[in-house]
Amino acid sequence: MLRKLIEAFVGFSGFSLAARAAWVSFVLGVVMYGLSFFGHDVEQNYTVHKDVGVVERVSLGSSSGYILYVSGESSGLIGLYVRKGALAIEGGKKSIVGRRISFEYYRKNLLDCSVGGVFLCERKCQTPRDCELKMMQGSRDVFRVMAATLWGVFALCLGCIFLGLRRN
Repeated sequence: MLRKLIEAFVGFSGFSLAARAAWVSFVLGVVMYGLSFFGHDVEQNYTVHKDVGVVERVSLGSSSGYILYVSGESSGLIGLYVRKGALAIEGGKKSIVGRRISFEYYRKNLLDCSVGGVFLCERKCQTPRDCELKMMQGSRDVFRVMAATLWGVFALCLGCIFLGLRRN
């Protein structure tokens, strides 16, 4: 059985569909895992911006957050991401629209916000460097999950190959 498996991997054109899929998924998994270590842009200018403005609208950004569109005095109209659990608004997200807000943000992430001295946002990262590290870790995790998925396909294809060899 092992001899047949080695012979199957010798010539790529002679591969079965499962063997070709296994080979491609393994190689792509290695590439994705390698990308989890390289190619991440690390911004060295950790500037936290502070501004005051009016909330124009709030929309659902992703499954775990909102995007607050704020017309700031110095930043203009800017869309800031905030996690669902971090925004403590009584009366729902629509109740904040049209209200004057003072806020701090790093890149497009809302760090602190208050309306009339009442804090509405819970800070998810204490320093801009902490925010940068969390964003880098999130992008690394994406590549690692893709690699794990591809290696799962590889294992499934190997299982199909072994089942085919046992039947012969």
